[in-house]
Amino acid sequence: GASAIVARNSLGVANTGTITVIQNAGGTISAGSAGAAGVYTDSGQSSGATMIVINGAVNAGAAGVWALSTAGDVTVQTGAASAINSVTGVHLATVDGGLKVANAGSIIGAANAVTMNASGVGTGTITNSGTITGANAVLGTFNNTSFMLNNSGTVNGALNVTGSDVATSRVINDAIGRLNFGGGVS
Repeated sequence: GASAIVARNSLGVANTGTITVIQNAGGTISAGSAGAAGVYTDSGQSSGATMIVINGAVNAGAAGVWALSTAGDVTVQTGAASAINSVTGVHLATVDGGLKVANAGSIIGAANAVTMNASGVGTGTITNSGTITGANAVLGTFNNTSFMLNNSGTVNGALNVTGSDVATSRVINDAIGRLNFGGGVS
């Protein structure tokens, strides 16, 4: 399906190009067909950063935000009034970059709210002060690198992270945070 917003670094050699996508406050991004993303980015061979800022509603058939990188960091930041609602809310994949989600709004994925995949030395960090909800609230695959979840909001759904380095990975839930990983309430 056709994604609503597409940003690609198509230069076929290593470079430092960056990608920035900022949604205006109160705006709506829709891409309803199967396989479509609300926002799709691919930084290609760039070591430059990708920044995606969501300040409104995103509804899509496959993923609200789908971002790929080889070496550059990818950050998705959601404002307090934002709402991403899709089969997968946010899907991030890299080889060697840092994957980051800073959520102050709502990320809902019917299957997965946030997915992170790092096949090289890439890492994953989620800072949540909003709500993350999905059958898998977080689904992550790492290559013996760190994963961090810092929660002061609400997380509803399973936390399924494999391959992360146990010595450097953490789930931190502060006094006002709620982690609802299964049948009970924490």
